Amino acid sequence: MPPRRKRTRSADVATAEVSGGRAGADDRGIRLTAWLQERGCDLDGLEIRPDADGGLGVFATKTLPAMSAIGVLPRAVVLDPRDALSSPIAQRALALGASPPFALWLSLAKGLRDSTDPFHGYLSTLPEAPDPCAWSCEERGLLEGTPLSKQVISQRSLLRAEFDRVVPSIAKQISLEIAFDDLIWARGVHQSRCFPLELAEALSAGRGVTISNGGKQPPVLEWAPSAHKGGGRRGAGDRGGEGKACGAKESAALGDSTGCSTSTPGTIAGTLGCMLPLLDMLQHEPGKRITWDASEGAMSFRYPTAVTSGAQLYNNYGPKDSGSMLLTYGFALEQNEMDKVEGLYLGCRGGGSGGGDGAALKAARLEALCEFEIEHRVREDGSLLIGPLSLGGEVDEDDEENGVL
Repeated sequence: MPPRRKRTRSADVATAEVSGGRAGADDRGIRLTAWLQERGCDLDGLEIRPDADGGLGVFATKTLPAMSAIGVLPRAVVLDPRDALSSPIAQRALALGASPPFALWLSLAKGLRDSTDPFHGYLSTLPEAPDPCAWSCEERGLLEGTPLSKQVISQRSLLRAEFDRVVPSIAKQISLEIAFDDLIWARGVHQSRCFPLELAEALSAGRGVTISNGGKQPPVLEWAPSAHKGGGRRGAGDRGGEGKACGAKESAALGDSTGCSTSTPGTIAGTLGCMLPLLDMLQHEPGKRITWDASEGAMSFRYPTAVTSGAQLYNNYGPKDSGSMLLTYGFALEQNEMDKVEGLYLGCRGGGSGGGDGAALKAARLEALCEFEIEHRVREDGSLLIGPLSLGGEVDEDDEENGVL
């Protein structure tokens, strides 16, 4: 199970420099721990340190009981996109017609470069190249000829056009230089690390939210009408919408949190996800069952089973195929059961045209293709072209018995 790879940002960021050159994972873990603790995070039983793959991981320093609150984060360490979009640099970008995602990423890029930014201590510990869009030219060349390469080229081109249209005007108003690579980096760290905005909303609301993740299904969100003050597990219940009785349970499956809707200023964040320091340090384990809890002022995560002392803690990034994993997180899994091969075509020689068994076989083939609604066409020479087809997922037992694969 290859985890997410992490690399430090370039050494020209002052706080990422240590004697001897670029900061290593040990230094980044120490600095991130200090930043979290200074802002009131409860890291009891946890340690941030290098993992076996050279990145940063979170490890248990004692046994953590099942369903216990782990890594309690206060509102002060949650990077809420609504706050970021309220920053002066984001407001300037929006006034120039920038999209909300671009304005958010510009705010993150400024936070990386500005040592006085309240999130600089966190941002300066994040990976240098979080996704393929931020890879070097040589590394991106490894993708040449693949659909992923086209997506990367398209994303970089779109961001470049918006950067050239917006940033030069802002640069005249601020004394901080922001390069295109900083925007690419900011986009990557946000899209690879964001969580549902509802978690940030719950921290400032008088109710709680629980998001359950695990198995092959998308996360499921449940709102509670109010938060417990005693620090116990928050109940899952009503989201508080109009026309719902108090306490009525409301659940919803969540999709990705990287999209955005452009509406009124009060809701301009749309579905842009929030960033949760510490929780975003957990590497991926497919199918891992984990619950994210948030209520007024506090965010934590829980596992349904106990975590033994010394064990590494994992998150679940959701059921994604390798293409999606690589594009979003910069890594892929070996033997990913969500993978499939698309665009396959099968050729089948035509049966005889003069009757007999050949004609009967051809007719039977066409009948079967129509029955199972499989795309196909008959060529001029009478042969069949069947497709496009996909390979992947689980084979239904009935189909396997009937020879339909």
